[in-house]
Parts: sequence; C-alpha cells; structure tokens
Amino acid sequence: MGMGMEPLQRSFSLAVKNPHGVTIRKTLNQLAQHSFKRPDCERNANNQDQALVILATPSFATWLNDDAGFIPKTLRHLTSNLDQAAEIDVLVAVVDGLSPTPSEVPQANGSSPNEGFSILHGSQSLVLPGLWSSEGHSPAVRTQELLSSITISGAPSQATEITLPLASTLFQNGRHSTLQASKWRFENGNFIKVRSEEKSQQTINVFSGNKTLELEELSRIPATPITPARRIVSGLGNIVRRVDFGPDGVGPASRELEASMDAYLESRNGARTNIAVYALIVPADIVRVREAESSTGSEDENGLLTGRTEVEALWHAPNGNTGFIGDWIKKGATFCRVLSGGGGWGLKQGLLSLDPQTTYNQANEPSFSFMGVSFDEASSSSLSSSSALGDLAKPDAYIQFFVADPHQGQDQGERVKSNATDGMTTVVGTVPSTVDEMPRVSEGLISDNIPDEDLFIHHVGHFGAVSESGMFVESSEASSASFSGNSKSESGSEGHMVRSKIDMPYSFYTWKTL
Repeated sequence: MGMGMEPLQRSFSLAVKNPHGVTIRKTLNQLAQHSFKRPDCERNANNQDQALVILATPSFATWLNDDAGFIPKTLRHLTSNLDQAAEIDVLVAVVDGLSPTPSEVPQANGSSPNEGFSILHGSQSLVLPGLWSSEGHSPAVRTQELLSSITISGAPSQATEITLPLASTLFQNGRHSTLQASKWRFENGNFIKVRSEEKSQQTINVFSGNKTLELEELSRIPATPITPARRIVSGLGNIVRRVDFGPDGVGPASRELEASMDAYLESRNGARTNIAVYALIVPADIVRVREAESSTGSEDENGLLTGRTEVEALWHAPNGNTGFIGDWIKKGATFCRVLSGGGGWGLKQGLLSLDPQTTYNQANEPSFSFMGVSFDEASSSSLSSSSALGDLAKPDAYIQFFVADPHQGQDQGERVKSNATDGMTTVVGTVPSTVDEMPRVSEGLISDNIPDEDLFIHHVGHFGAVSESGMFVESSEASSASFSGNSKSESGSEGHMVRSKIDMPYSFYTWKTL
C-alpha cells in the first residue's frame, strides 16, 4: 500500500483477574489474539509512523523494565505477521487501574478497578503528538513530587481533554511514577530498542486518523445535592464568606451546609462518618435556576435547584441525572472539593475554603488566611495571593453543595464478564485513593495450569484508565451545544476554555463512536 494512505487505528484492553497468578508467557499468548493482521501491517509498514500505547497497572510495572523483555516480546506478538523492517514508537504508562467499559460504568461505584493492560495502536504523529519534543521531558517533575500524567483527547479537533495523573510506582520499580517513550526497530526477526526517554506528560489522541468519525461524549459524576443553589454575596479567591439564603436572608457561607449535612446523615439512619463535600460554582453570566418547589423539574431538567424540599427528595434514591455536573462544567462552571469551613468567630465565622486547583500543573497554595486583618483589607491588599487561589468565590455566582451518591452502583448485579464492543470506546475516570492501604499480597501461585478463561477478560475496541488522584477536565465552551444540547454561554466566546478538577470517586468521561 502507498505511503499516502491513512494509518489504521485499533485498541483493546486485557483485564487480568489475578495479576499475581499470571506469567508473561500466558499474557503474551493473550495479546497475540489482537495481532495486527497482514493487510493492516502492509498498509503501515513503509511509513515508519507507527505508535503503540501501553497502559499497565502497578502489578505489572516491573514487566516494563528492560530486563523483563516484555515490551519487545509484546511488539513481536502484536506484529507477528509483519515480515518487513519497521520502526515503532512505544509509550508505556503505569496507571492506577483500567477503566470500565461504557456498559460497566453504571455498576462501577464501590468496585475496585481491573488490573491488566489497555493498548492503542495507530499513527505516531496523530496519536502521540510531540512524543520526541523537549516538552514533557523535564526530570524536575520528580523533585516536586508531582506524578507524571497523560492527557486523553478524542482527537485534535475534539474540544475536551482530560489529564490523568499516573500511579505511584515507588514500591514497584523505584520510580515516583512511570511514563516512558521508546523507539524500536525490527531487525533480523527481533525488535531492538534504539531510543528511550522518560517523560513527565504526554497527550494521547485516541481517535485520531478517523477524519469522518462521529463521536459521542458522555460524563457521569455520581453527585447528590445537599443544599439548594445559593447566590454568593461576598468572597475572595477560594474563600466563600457570605451567601444569600433567600427567605432566610444573608448569612455565613457554612450555615446552611452544616444544618443540611446533619439532616442528610440523619436521613441515612443517623450513620456518622467522614463524608467529602463538593461545591459546584456557576458564574453569574451562565447561571440558570429552577424555582423548584412548584414543579417536578420537567420544564428545565438542567436548571439549578433552589428549593430545599426538592433537594431533600433526592437523598433517598439514585440520582437519575448523572450528567448534570458535567453539563455545567462544559458551560463554564467549576466543581471542587470543600477543604474546610465553619467555626471561627467575627469575620472568620462560617468561611468556606474551596480547592482552587483546576489544572494538574497548578501549584497547591496554602488556604488564604484572614488572621489579623479584616476581610476588606484582605480583599484590597492580597490580590496577588488570591489570584494564585483562583477566582471561585465571585459575588453573584451561585454555589451548590454535593456529596457522592451512596445509591449509585447498588444492586446492579455482577459485572459483565466479557464485553466485545461495537466500534471504539474510551473511558477515563476516578477511583478512591488506596495510599493508606497495605500492599496487596499474592492471591495465588503463578501457574501455567490455570485455564485462560479464569485469568483474562478481553475488551475489543476499548481503551482507558482511572486515577486515584482525580482528573482534570479542560474543554472549549464553544462545544457546549453539541455536548449538552444547550446553546453556548451568553458571554462565552469562541475558543474560551473552561477547566475543572474532578476528584469525586467513580466519576467517568466516555467517548464512543456512533
């Protein structure tokens, strides 16, 4: 085939049920089932522009070391029909877990992520832009104790990009995290490594090269509202000071939240536990409220709830609108964790501190302090400090508080054991941190006698991963109409970017071909 032909692209995930009970040989035999067929290889063989992305979970981090020989053997098994000299660029990343398939996403809440491998093959220039550029190669990232990251995008033309911090691999291979690029040349029946570099960041365009491909993008954030949406009266940076509670007047920001959390916990049979609280901040120029007490919500499904009765009704059943938060983020809202609040006295009474981080490389600054100064003095003299803490608490913006929905994923039955997809799918998401858990011990002896069906699950056409460190969403406001079915923000301009960190566990973004 000629060099002008567009390289094909393919993906699959191989979930390993018992990662401590498999051998490299057995795994390679499973990978060989996805070998690039001869017509595909002939199509790509002469353009020297092939790339392979391998996402692996921590149990397999040591397999990626040079002495294990796993990468060249994987290339040989996946390209077993290729009999011409070729070069292929490889990106390997160790992630916290494999992502569920789209059909598994509704059942994923509370489940541990699968271990194994997720693999993507395509054109290097399209799938891995700037792989060998100087950007993303800085070793200084380690001194800052910042995990390396990958940024997943549907394609260069897609408006939404999601950055996933990688897994910590310090106890597996001695690296703070693992993200490596390498170039391999096929010579005399073997793949030889000719170049290798460690990276701190890399973009992966999952659906590149399919110029006519139509994609559907979905978000699922399992959030339950705790309070109605309220207008911010005063705040600075990431600190909310006073809120308008409607008929109850203006008061300290934490007043309603504290009472609502007590009522929410009581509604759960009085169970007392530490529950993370999140805030949705909607700028004044895009806010749309629903005067909720008088309707069922059919008039405006995505309007902010301002009635306490309707909010409390959602505490007793799964939230049927898990795309609600994602739709608002697409329009320009921010979803963030509440870091601290309540207590205090005087000008500090009832202040709420919000997580100001919206991008992964953004420095984590200390919470803004008003100790020894008035709020007005802080507002006028500390603009440089507050700018580092974002501008979440703008007057006239609306704020609504949420917790993770405890009903999502319950009584959904067992996970689907096999899932051959139609077309291609990509899912990225978040899972709870396991940093305080004891390292896993072997779940069984390594043996070649265990039947393959008891060890592996194949997901053809599926690619993706989850992170314990949250995910960072960046999307163009200009695409909000295609994403949510609503028109663009009234104040939004073409190409305006909106950014938000999402670290509520079991939140997912999905791309799939239509």
